[in-house]
Amino acid sequence: MTLLKPTLRVARLVVLQGGHRAFDCAFHLGVNVLRGRNTSGKTTVMDMLAYSLGAENIRWKPHALKCSNVMVEVELNGEPATFLREISQDAQRPLSIFWGRMDGALSAGPSQWDRFPFKRSEQKISFSQAIFGALDLPQAQGQGAANLTMHQLLRVLYADQPSVHSPIFRMDNFDSALTRETIGGYLSGVYDDQLYTAQLRVRELNKALDKKISELRGIFRVLGQSGQTGLILKHLEILSKSWSSKEPS
Repeated sequence: MTLLKPTLRVARLVVLQGGHRAFDCAFHLGVNVLRGRNTSGKTTVMDMLAYSLGAENIRWKPHALKCSNVMVEVELNGEPATFLREISQDAQRPLSIFWGRMDGALSAGPSQWDRFPFKRSEQKISFSQAIFGALDLPQAQGQGAANLTMHQLLRVLYADQPSVHSPIFRMDNFDSALTRETIGGYLSGVYDDQLYTAQLRVRELNKALDKKISELRGIFRVLGQSGQTGLILKHLEILSKSWSSKEPS
């Protein structure tokens, strides 16, 4: 067994409004306290921070949508990196990574950034997979890899927070038990890519089976009222034998 100790530390958050810095805050080691009067923007700052790390389902306030981009400097296993993400109401926005400090990122040209989509494709890994790789976490390659995102990890990590208004853990769009169990296993180091892919396939087949059972119950209900149940059973038996003869040996 390999003991993994990934660490992700937020060092600085910058919110851009075009070429203007609307917000610029450095964070220190330990507990950081964000304070201010009601409606002063504390929740908006937390929204920006969560979004910059890959969270989805952000309920943007009107003044937040006036900003253009959010940048966050992080340390991934002690190595600096800066994330850049466009502020938008559109879901699953991509994320760009500059593999260095914020000061360098602010003056870096487009060619010095790596841009990653929210979901992986045949040509490009997702930004979640890029971050997992920088954290030396095992990569998920199967069908279920699309579900292992930074957003899902943030939701599980913050699941015990007392406020249902958290910008990370949305109670109005709860994850399935299988997803939560899989993310927990991934964080605990006991993730099995093949097992999760097989579990997803079983779930799809169970849904298809439930649909067919519901359709058959409706048919039998109608036929039972018309007195033709025996005829349909005979027809189904013939179809079953026909299907069996077509299956490869």
